[in-house]
Amino acid sequence: MQIELAHIIKRFPEYELKIAHLYACDEDFKTLCDDYWYCSCFVAQSKLKKTSGPDLQAEEYALVCAALEEEVLAYLLRH
Repeated sequence: MQIELAHIIKRFPEYELKIAHLYACDEDFKTLCDDYWYCSCFVAQSKLKKTSGPDLQAEEYALVCAALEEEVLAYLLRH
């Protein structure tokens, strides 16, 4: 299983079968999941870095992650 797919299933385990099917068959959904994974990785990495002040770029990515997460859930509910 691809790490991007596993990551989104971990977030929405109740939709595992639907996610696996859409990820394999729907290029738009796959791109959405991949984007979510990339954003999540960036946010996780930035949390590991020690900075003296707020990391505005990480905060922006966290907002994008939240929006992507909502979009994934909406996609799952529509299909």
